[in-house]
Amino acid sequence: MSFTVVRPAPSEIRLSSQEVAAATGPLFCLDETMIDDVITRARSAERRRSRLLLHRAPGELLHEMIIALPRDSCDIPHKNFRSGKSFHVLRGSMTVMVFSDDGTTLTPLYAEAGGAGAASLVRLNDSYFHTIIPMSDYVVFVETNMGPFTGNEFAPWSPTDMTIGEGLRFAEALRAVAAAQ
Repeated sequence: MSFTVVRPAPSEIRLSSQEVAAATGPLFCLDETMIDDVITRARSAERRRSRLLLHRAPGELLHEMIIALPRDSCDIPHKNFRSGKSFHVLRGSMTVMVFSDDGTTLTPLYAEAGGAGAASLVRLNDSYFHTIIPMSDYVVFVETNMGPFTGNEFAPWSPTDMTIGEGLRFAEALRAVAAAQ
């Protein structure tokens, strides 16, 4: 049996902003240089985070993103309206904080890139309130969920600004739980 072997074109990336870029071709291969680029863009972005969209359109049924977050990141706990999701750590480490619906119960799930004895992938099979606490200077991970994206539900019991006052104290408490794992 013989085959015609066709080499794929290099992965093309379209930059929307310092925070968002998108892969545009029908095939995509991620390499270390691209991970470095996502971190570099995050460092110069206003919110110090960046993502590379691997799905080509918002209406696609599968959404995947390469995301870089700095150590001091803490988003408002939220859940996706449509599905659970997966987080696969490519570089660094993080703790996915999973909350009960009323916010009274917290399950920390630690993951790291290539860690001996540690998970590198966390899967939420159902839609839970969650947030990510980076444990390294920058964590880079693949987030996968079902599309099309129709929005998030934010936890009604959570502060809305994690950088000041009550929100900062909430984020610091989460970081302390993550560090104790």
